[in-house]
Amino acid sequence: MKDEGKVSFGKSLRIRTDDGRLLIYAHLNKFHVKVGGKVKFGDKIAESGTSGHSTGPHLHFQVNINGKPVNPEPTIIEAIKRMAGETKEVISQP
Repeated sequence: MKDEGKVSFGKSLRIRTDDGRLLIYAHLNKFHVKVGGKVKFGDKIAESGTSGHSTGPHLHFQVNINGKPVNPEPTIIEAIKRMAGETKEVISQP
């Protein structure tokens, strides 16, 4: 995991997966992990925010393979399938 990225991304995390994908989370507000640390599926890594070039709070999520951005949908679908059927703790309400 690295805390580096484009200035336009503001505060961002880059996490390298075991299969080589680079996951980029940008426009963050607060980090819950440290550079060089290890994370696993389900860990709270950060809080979304408005850092960088942003018009409001949101998360920019990007997947890179071999240094190039790819469609993040397969990665998101994989995460949803892993979560299916698992009990999760409610951490906030609107």
